[in-house]
Amino acid sequence: MTSTLQLQRRLRRIVPVIVIVVGLLLISAVVIQQVAAQSTGKLKPPFKLTRPTHLVAPLSGVPPLPLNAPIVMSETFNSNFQYNFNVNDTSKPWHLVNASGVVDTSYTWGRVDTAPITDTLWNAKTAPPGGTPIIAGQPYTKNMQAYAIYGPINMQDYASAFISVTYTMDTLDGDLFGVAYSTDGTEFTWLAATSGRDPALSLKRTDYYPIPTSVRRQSQVWLALVFTSQDRDDIDALGVYVEDVVLRALPAYKVYLPIIRLDPTPTPTLTPTPTVLPYLYNYTFDVGGTSDPDFVAWGGNRTTGCGTNCSYVQTIVGSGNPGGALTLYMAGQNRIGGSSPATLTSVNYELSTDFYLHNGQVDARYSLIFNATAGTFPDNHNPPIQADRNYYKLKMRISEAQRDEIVTYQLQKCTSGQCAALNSETSLPAVIRAQQWHTLKIRQENNNITLYLNNSQLVTVPYDSSWGDDRRRFGVYIETRQYTDSKGQLEIFFDNVRVKQLP
Repeated sequence: MTSTLQLQRRLRRIVPVIVIVVGLLLISAVVIQQVAAQSTGKLKPPFKLTRPTHLVAPLSGVPPLPLNAPIVMSETFNSNFQYNFNVNDTSKPWHLVNASGVVDTSYTWGRVDTAPITDTLWNAKTAPPGGTPIIAGQPYTKNMQAYAIYGPINMQDYASAFISVTYTMDTLDGDLFGVAYSTDGTEFTWLAATSGRDPALSLKRTDYYPIPTSVRRQSQVWLALVFTSQDRDDIDALGVYVEDVVLRALPAYKVYLPIIRLDPTPTPTLTPTPTVLPYLYNYTFDVGGTSDPDFVAWGGNRTTGCGTNCSYVQTIVGSGNPGGALTLYMAGQNRIGGSSPATLTSVNYELSTDFYLHNGQVDARYSLIFNATAGTFPDNHNPPIQADRNYYKLKMRISEAQRDEIVTYQLQKCTSGQCAALNSETSLPAVIRAQQWHTLKIRQENNNITLYLNNSQLVTVPYDSSWGDDRRRFGVYIETRQYTDSKGQLEIFFDNVRVKQLP
């Protein structure tokens, strides 16, 4: 009896130990398996697409980082595009596949080198075995889960990063396009997604996808353009045509500090809090309507002629950034229109505005006029601007080939309407496309003028200190050139026009 009791006591001690040991072995096996899987650096289909609880739309307008941030990856889908249709073939950086890792059950992405938009990646170009190819320009099909996967990328050394995608889209509601990521080669998670109709494929968009901090800490990350369609017939939408994908990232800097002896902490010298300068003028157009006080200060509604077969309109719209916005639009060739409040800057100041290319014309120009004489913006002139006066001008220029792309900038000094370049006409760090809000800022101090786009410095040029205090008006302008087409009038929205007086 005694020996039996002793055996039971021993078993009660040994069994928990055995359970713990077995559990630790199982956990170790799982961890080892995961580490081994990650160390392969390979995709492991079938893929699982995870939708966050709150799936958001991608950012548009102002990017989360400066557009001149270092480029990690860029793809324009031209004839040099390197891809395959099997994730097990790692000789190419891009894989155009279904969730299985190959093309087997449904249509997926493929390069288009013909109409409707050449040199693009289209979501239904590649047919599965036995499937009838869909011609570009025709509707996509149902039950799609198409992946265009790039990677792996080592993201450990980046402090921040984002992906920009430029595309044209015509999709039914609920058929989603966006960017997803994977850190294990199997489970992809949406960063953001969108859908929308544009049967004419005339609206070019650029969206931005910030990379989460948790993803940037990984040694291998796969990024995927993903398109999904629902189970429904009679689809009449044309799909997604991607023109370019760019991954930009700011490196994380490592600082190694020397070992020093620990002395008593000295009494710190208090650093005065910088004074935040108030706005001298702040035109937000937020009230809306023709009685908006900011809109009235800029001259209110104006509809005038501007020469032969030319018309100029100045009005207010409700689609500002946010609230209302001042809009100028003009039809005609080689004409200029503009608007200004009857207010003046100081010698040292900041002038900024948000702008939105609503409808472009090839080779047109627009932007800010500053350091102008009062006669530059006469109320009794049609339109209310006199280009043959004295002023400084920022020229933002639309492409000669694409009416919805802003491609270059230049600062000019104009005397009696004759404009001299202060810097060579320079390409923007990245093309600005229509239907996006961006911010321009002019900072004038210490006999210099510095131009910023979305808070990123572009150029600094000298300011003529003898220009005179009678030249302190500012405003906005639009300018058509010799080109015109049937796509409508040149129209630009301006919002949040602000002036700060600097010391």
